[in-house]
Amino acid sequence: MSGFLTSESAASLGLSDIQFVAINNLLAFIKFKTISELVEATDPLGGFIPIDKGNGELEKIPASVFYQILSNFAEPISPSDIAPIKKGWYKPQISSDLDKPSDPNSPVPWGEKYPNLQNLRSKSGFDTLFHYDGTIWKKTEVAIPGNAPKKVFDPTDNTNPVVMKAIAERYDKGVNDTVLNSIKSFSIDNVTLSSATIDNGTVRITGNGGYALIKEVTLNENSESSVVYKENTASNLAFGFKALNGRHHVMVRYITSGANFGKLEIIAKNPLISIKLSETSNTNYTIGDYLKLVVKRIGLKYYFQVFNITKGWTIKTEQVTTPLGVPFVAHSISSPVINTLAAGSDIYVFEYTHTSNATRIDYAIEGDSITFGEAASIESKRWASQITGNNLIIGGGADVTTSLLSLMPEVRKINPKKALIMMGGNDILFNVAPEVWKQNLRDIRNSHVAAGIQVIHCFPTPRAGAGQLIDFIKNEPLFKTDAKIDTNTPLMNGGTDVLAAVYDSGDGLHPSEAGHAKIAEIVNKAIYVSDPVYPDTFKSIDQHVEANSKSNLQHVIDESIGSNQTELVAYGKGTAYNTPANSGVWIGNRLQHLTGTLKSITFNALKTEKYQFFVATIDSNNQKLTFTSTGFDYTPSQVGIVTFNVPAGITLAANQSVFLSLNTTGKLGYTLDGSMTDCEFCETVGGSDVAYTPHAGFIPIVMNIEVPKGRIPFTVDQWTLKTWEELNGGNENLDFTTVVNLDKSKSIKYTKLTKLETFTKGSDLFIDKVCTYKLTGGNITFSSDFLALENSRGYNPAMTNVIKFFKEYGKIRYTNEVLPLEPI
Repeated sequence: MSGFLTSESAASLGLSDIQFVAINNLLAFIKFKTISELVEATDPLGGFIPIDKGNGELEKIPASVFYQILSNFAEPISPSDIAPIKKGWYKPQISSDLDKPSDPNSPVPWGEKYPNLQNLRSKSGFDTLFHYDGTIWKKTEVAIPGNAPKKVFDPTDNTNPVVMKAIAERYDKGVNDTVLNSIKSFSIDNVTLSSATIDNGTVRITGNGGYALIKEVTLNENSESSVVYKENTASNLAFGFKALNGRHHVMVRYITSGANFGKLEIIAKNPLISIKLSETSNTNYTIGDYLKLVVKRIGLKYYFQVFNITKGWTIKTEQVTTPLGVPFVAHSISSPVINTLAAGSDIYVFEYTHTSNATRIDYAIEGDSITFGEAASIESKRWASQITGNNLIIGGGADVTTSLLSLMPEVRKINPKKALIMMGGNDILFNVAPEVWKQNLRDIRNSHVAAGIQVIHCFPTPRAGAGQLIDFIKNEPLFKTDAKIDTNTPLMNGGTDVLAAVYDSGDGLHPSEAGHAKIAEIVNKAIYVSDPVYPDTFKSIDQHVEANSKSNLQHVIDESIGSNQTELVAYGKGTAYNTPANSGVWIGNRLQHLTGTLKSITFNALKTEKYQFFVATIDSNNQKLTFTSTGFDYTPSQVGIVTFNVPAGITLAANQSVFLSLNTTGKLGYTLDGSMTDCEFCETVGGSDVAYTPHAGFIPIVMNIEVPKGRIPFTVDQWTLKTWEELNGGNENLDFTTVVNLDKSKSIKYTKLTKLETFTKGSDLFIDKVCTYKLTGGNITFSSDFLALENSRGYNPAMTNVIKFFKEYGKIRYTNEVLPLEPI
């Protein structure tokens, strides 16, 4: 449409008749359109956006620059993050082709799902932003023109960073990876430089020996780190880990010039030396190609890769190390480093990423070279490798408490349930001031506890200065309520600082393989009381929840015990039993500690009804509980914390503990959140303590789990104890269905079955992952999703079976190797 001035408008503007006619003649050649009439721009990033800079004049800004500004203001967000509560813009860190339909016009939503953002999705090949207005999440997305990931790579496009990023995201990441660090834009806040500069978030390193040291501290035996870079000259860039103690460095480089052009080279130690060249090579490389170097560590095995992002090829090499340092010692607590190793080097570094696939960790086992396993011949002979559970080992040669303290941010992100700490011996060996290492140990402990991670202190094995460290752990007030394991006395020879010859590797410091086995035996026996024994199922008034695995046990407790719980049925031996009057919860510590005369009990009463006191006795076979009334009862005058003074005291034997019950059949109307005090025979016992049998294996009757409104109840006389173990080492006495997930390569600890084990296919299946089970006893069966290889042998319960699973053509293939019987 065309626009014209009316005579009234001209008059209001003070225009003369001549001006009025002239302007209308000009406007006749100008076309005006409403917004609805405008043609949609197919490439908005190539256009401009009007902007008023505050000086009264209208200027323009390129749309691509405006979008970059907006992206920089947006906060990064990942699907696993806690849902934000702050209003504003958020930038998705992970995009994918998840659920992408074959029809490009299909309305079906696809892309990486963000359950924390009301299930919004982020598609690969799109630039996406999420916005939160305090109630509703919305997204805006724009296709990246011509820059979507391609199956056929374009070798001519090696200059566009967006292309590089889009193609790099084509490589799959494990869905359960924990992002430990991700740097998309470098600054002095996240990197230390030498012979390097930063320009618009990109690091440029020049000359021989220039480096960029990431401001991160790491030691994680299940992690993957990568760096994306581009060479301007043949620079032979190296990437890996620079140990804080200056001893155990590990790096890899893709050689872009010289005799070994096209190969990966592993370099390690200090000074750095060449360890190994990859067997394969690829010389289809041109200066300016975008490259991605990857270092992955699983236990003591390293996986090194280079991706040529521009041209789409990759080469790999692997290296198994040993605790003895052959061919090199695995890196200790370190910082990631990007290093140039050639004269005339000139590179750009665009991105650094560090992830861990260590999920649902039972124990983070933290220590120095003894925890790392020095003097053991192979990884599986290390004491830490023999601890029952899904664990993560964090042990480095020559590491000290300062190093471990700097590692706490990473440990908190991984979020293990518990931490086994054997640390401080090297501080004494290296003459660190006692006030320094003592405060470090306090801070390490507090960092765990603040994150909800239970701390277990392991005494140092016999070595110079061990007695000094043990005295501190025993007597430090902050550690009073922490669990402690004596891994010193059983290995010493006459004193805390002398390692018995039978357990000595020869240097008087590092245990031999027999010593490692002994430490593992001690720790497993001690922590075994932390693995609870439960009835097979719980049933509440409103629901019935199966408790058939550790993974859903907390859910069972949360759902079955609440503030309004008034009745509970415990299932045992397949039969339901209503809770009798003398059922409830344990208080007190291990039974063998509760001997003497009990004078008073303090507890939290939720009802002003009569409480009865019983003595609970475990029989010699640890199979049955019997209860004897003390003749004492107590009716509190008010709810809350109350104290019952036992008139004549309650005398307890080594296999007995005190048991409280409401005088109402079938009712559980109280919790024990207080403490038992004034005991002649024990320290103050908190409500979080539990009762255990005096059996040699310390098989628990019940265990404390942090439940806000109660503790674990059970029926009397009608619940037979069982051994509760999943396929993570030791014995297995319960029927289980094992789900095989190939989300990462892993080995499950040697396990003895007593019943039938059924293997079913999981949801996380990657082609290049291998999962290994080592089993004996019982029997196994497979669902229809499994297919045996031709050379696979049948399961033999009288032998040791090593079963390997991997994905092929939509099926899980497996092979079983039958070996002579090995002891558990």
